[in-house]
Amino acid sequence: MTDPGLRQCRLSVVIPTWNRAELVAEALAHLVGNGVPAWAEVIVVDDGSTDETVEHVSREFPSVRLLAREVNGGFGAAVNTGFRAACGRYLATINNDAKVSWSSLETLVTFLDQTPVAAAASPRIRNAEGRWQQTGFAFPQGPLGWLSARVVPGGDRRVPTSDAAPAQADYLRGACLVFRRKSLEDVGLFDEQFFMFAEELDLFRRLAHAGWAAWVVPEAVAEHLGGKSSRGHEDLSISSRFRRMSYRSMSLYYRKHHAWPMAVLLRGILATRITGRLLRSLLLSIGTPAERWWVWEHAGCLLSVLRPCTSKPREGRLAPASPGSPRTTAPGDARS
Repeated sequence: MTDPGLRQCRLSVVIPTWNRAELVAEALAHLVGNGVPAWAEVIVVDDGSTDETVEHVSREFPSVRLLAREVNGGFGAAVNTGFRAACGRYLATINNDAKVSWSSLETLVTFLDQTPVAAAASPRIRNAEGRWQQTGFAFPQGPLGWLSARVVPGGDRRVPTSDAAPAQADYLRGACLVFRRKSLEDVGLFDEQFFMFAEELDLFRRLAHAGWAAWVVPEAVAEHLGGKSSRGHEDLSISSRFRRMSYRSMSLYYRKHHAWPMAVLLRGILATRITGRLLRSLLLSIGTPAERWWVWEHAGCLLSVLRPCTSKPREGRLAPASPGSPRTTAPGDARS
């Protein structure tokens, strides 16, 4: 078999995973159960799992290229590892709790072929119950920006879940994304200072500043369970860790992309929302002892937002994929 490192394919699909062998197995069975098209490759990046993920993937899915990182560096670092090792002209990242067909992925690639200004495209996404999820979003804004987006015609960049035609958004849900490789060569990869959450928001902000666009393509469809490896984890200690991390990442995003007065204002708005949830849980806990857990949880989230933070970007670079040239990964990224 030809070494994939010595060729350039049309699409590379990267699936990052951490300690959820059963989820990534379901995603892979759906994607590669009937084989991988000749124009594509699939790469699983294990992000320092301590369960049987590596053994299971290598044994049950021989058509998949497995990269095993020695330490858990977070979502962005895992995807970056896969993208650096990929040969595709287009680079997809799919969550380990998402399912998508090759026909939908091909639809996204075809759309990008036909839309040179587009850096990335996402399918329409539904949850396991069949309900459509919001896929395209507007960048976070202060009060004046929020008001302007709703008063100025065309100013609201959220994409309604009912849209049937491709629609442009500021940024896209990270569950299933296809990027144009050239756009990432232009602005860089995910910023690894975001361990998890807000990394796609940050990347799309950088892409927008460089003149690239993001699109939702409803003709393509994916299913996403949502948060099964993070905030929706059945282990409350793990879900709590990721919930607080999500708020911390948003604070970091505000610090990176806004002057300090606006960053402080946006963090204040976020803290106010959490305080409202905290007060509600306090009232409910009087008659519902189970609600006391949420009192402490919201308090911890509030502290995550209020703690000072400093942005120290770690935006990885992506080299062009040239036919006949071996691909490389960053030193210490992963072993295959």
